[in-house]
Amino acid sequence: MKSLLFILIVTCAFFERVDAQNYLIDFAVSTNTPLDIVKVDNMTTGQSLTLNGSDVLNLKGNVDITGIVDNNLPSSGIKIYPNPMTDHAQIDFFPPLAGDAVITIIDLSGRVIAHTKDYVDNSLQEYKLSGETARGVYIVNVRGSHYQLSGKLVSNGNSTGTISMEKITGSSTTHVTDMKITAKYSEASGNENYASIKEMLYTSGNRLKFTAVSGDYQTVLTDVPDNNKTIVFDIKECIDSDGNIYHTVEIDGRLWSEENLKTTKYANGSALPLITDSVAWRSLTSPAFCWYQNNDIKYKNPYGALYNGYVIKAGDVCPDGWHISTDAEWTSLRDFLSANGYAFGTNNDAIAKSIASTSGWDNYSYIQVPRGPDEVIGAVGKNQETTNNSSGFSGYPGGLRSFNGSFSNIGKTGIWYSAVEISTQPDAGLWDWVVNYNDMQLGQGSDDKACGFSVRCVQN
Repeated sequence: MKSLLFILIVTCAFFERVDAQNYLIDFAVSTNTPLDIVKVDNMTTGQSLTLNGSDVLNLKGNVDITGIVDNNLPSSGIKIYPNPMTDHAQIDFFPPLAGDAVITIIDLSGRVIAHTKDYVDNSLQEYKLSGETARGVYIVNVRGSHYQLSGKLVSNGNSTGTISMEKITGSSTTHVTDMKITAKYSEASGNENYASIKEMLYTSGNRLKFTAVSGDYQTVLTDVPDNNKTIVFDIKECIDSDGNIYHTVEIDGRLWSEENLKTTKYANGSALPLITDSVAWRSLTSPAFCWYQNNDIKYKNPYGALYNGYVIKAGDVCPDGWHISTDAEWTSLRDFLSANGYAFGTNNDAIAKSIASTSGWDNYSYIQVPRGPDEVIGAVGKNQETTNNSSGFSGYPGGLRSFNGSFSNIGKTGIWYSAVEISTQPDAGLWDWVVNYNDMQLGQGSDDKACGFSVRCVQN
């Protein structure tokens, strides 16, 4: 009895510490699209992990599991009996709100030994635990969208075998979880998918990039988790008139194409004029496109096509349900990244690396004294594989075609037209947005419609 009392006292002191976290992240899609794979990249540490769409991500701190408790959420007790348990126990709780809830059992090392996600009513909920666990103290955690309940479970078991968690009230869904942290939905539920809980070391404030894959479609979003949560992906079709499928990226609630446009047709299927001759290009006052150096085999992927401003003015080249990005959308993108920790170093305007792709840029070596301490490593072309693209935008340096028909700056410059003219004059140019390999900022400029630049599309 004295030994058990000592364990409980130590355990209570243990859980008062607040210097680590243990978060559970599961995944969903906003439509009925199946979720095949989720790749997780820790943009702070460089760690990567690939999960099945049904898996749960366990973000683990190095010390304890205090992070599962959010003091900003209403909390009340959970009734667990008998407690201590040997081979069975019952968990009773009363959710303050109806909705999906995640119920987990976690040991003192932070390892999840049982996990289930169910719809629960605003009424008494009862779960039956069966099987023997190792002797020790466990935390039972119930997390809903706006509440969290937690309690302690003491086990007198001597086994490292399986433990099952069965819902007694309402419709029954059972997850059986063994000590290797693998789970299977019960055959009675009709779901034969296997789900595992996979761990990744995590420190509060780390930015994670989540890449969701569903068949031919792929979308990216980033997040800095600070509690248990469900990451919801907005996987939408983005296919141009040539049949090219574009991956997407969600930034500040807006869905962008993750790749530069490469269609050869208007959205209605009619062909865009392909102009290869420099003399013909410089005399144009109508829509046209080209490939860099007139070489689609070498430059179509991943750089995309170059479109003149008259194509942008016509406007109907993006996939159905999408439009050419506007100047306001580019401004909003810049301001969001600057205000939300995507900047490199101490300069909040140094967001170019966060949208630049991790390859394709010329390497940048300094010839003269840098303008500030961050510039030594803060330029886009410096350490691009490890420090670029924290937003998932994947901006490639597709170069440009000038008004006189010449090509330049592949690998050095990414420049994208916006669908906004700089004035109401008939011959007005268009606003555009620029990233250079030797700079840290996303810049705004304006150019004549005779120039050929890259294009990004945004969901309507």
